[in-house]
Amino acid sequence: MGNHGVGLFQSINDNFFAAPLLNGFTSAFNGVTYPAFPTALPAGSVAQVCTDIVATTFVREDACNGRLKRFSSITTRDNGGFSSYHGLQTQYNGHFFNDSLTVGATYTFSKTIDNASEIFATQGTSPNAQNPFCLNTCERALSGIDRPHASSFNFIWDIPFYKEQHGFVGHVLGGWQLNGFYVLTSGQLYTPQSNYGAGVGVGQAYLTAGERAFITNPNGDPRLVGINNQDANVFFGAPMTADKTVLYSVNDLNKGIVTVVTPSQVKYVINGPGAAAWNFQTPYGNAPRNSERGPITNQLNLSLFKNTQITERVRLQLRLEAFNALNHPNPGFGVGGGGSLPDNSLLDAGFPGSSFGENRNISYARRVVQLGLRITF
Repeated sequence: MGNHGVGLFQSINDNFFAAPLLNGFTSAFNGVTYPAFPTALPAGSVAQVCTDIVATTFVREDACNGRLKRFSSITTRDNGGFSSYHGLQTQYNGHFFNDSLTVGATYTFSKTIDNASEIFATQGTSPNAQNPFCLNTCERALSGIDRPHASSFNFIWDIPFYKEQHGFVGHVLGGWQLNGFYVLTSGQLYTPQSNYGAGVGVGQAYLTAGERAFITNPNGDPRLVGINNQDANVFFGAPMTADKTVLYSVNDLNKGIVTVVTPSQVKYVINGPGAAAWNFQTPYGNAPRNSERGPITNQLNLSLFKNTQITERVRLQLRLEAFNALNHPNPGFGVGGGGSLPDNSLLDAGFPGSSFGENRNISYARRVVQLGLRITF
């Protein structure tokens, strides 16, 4: 089966600061002069020069200067979003042993693609496109809700021995029921973010939104991250080098160690103004939306019920239930589960206890066993 959606809501950063892209800028943090990227804007783009207009709060010098339009920041919600879903869905239901055992199973193999999964970015990432002038082909990627494999299995077994519960022995040995539900699905996708801080990252320096990273080794360990030495000087206080293209390991910087790395030794390079200027010559990162996937969900729930008919209208049920019976470390699912995704901030790579892309730092659901008594009348 499949479906295709058009005219969906999409968020657009409609009035960012164009002046740095047109004219370059000098950093107030390290005094480095960064180049312009005039080709990153549509031809004829002009950085506004504004003066305060007392009659309106929309045109103010501090909020308007350098932007494309004579206003402060503008977020536009338009209907440029699209989605595409294709899937194979299968289902099985069966009854065995004179209907005492009921079994069900489902499996879905699918792929979901869109250019805006949700206008408010439920994955905890920026809803804005990295390149606000390329909203369709540049943002087309796997959807935030894409889970290519999703399966479940369930059973209910009314154990037939002494089912009628005649006499004392029948009441003691009869009325047992065993139930189970098992779910196994692919992990959730997420988009790595720079999360630099005000005035430091390429988002504030050039774009005011986005900060999509650069991928330098698609097959590399996603937990390994590099940063341009100029950017590392601003954020970590690391030394700048004469060669402005030199990269440092963010994983080691978070341990107080300065280590030079090559692009092939990391998967991601943080999209700071230094990397944009001297390593990649563009402020628009090449990492697609939802480029990483979190851990799978793998959980089995079991329950054992003992139903005893006290009178015609009164029934006593003893319940023993085990959630996550196999004690698999499941994220964001079941009793005691935390979020379903690891830390998505590239600057946290290698940071103990909260490291970018490190699944082991997620709060996982644990096995929970509970015993209960229920009276139905």
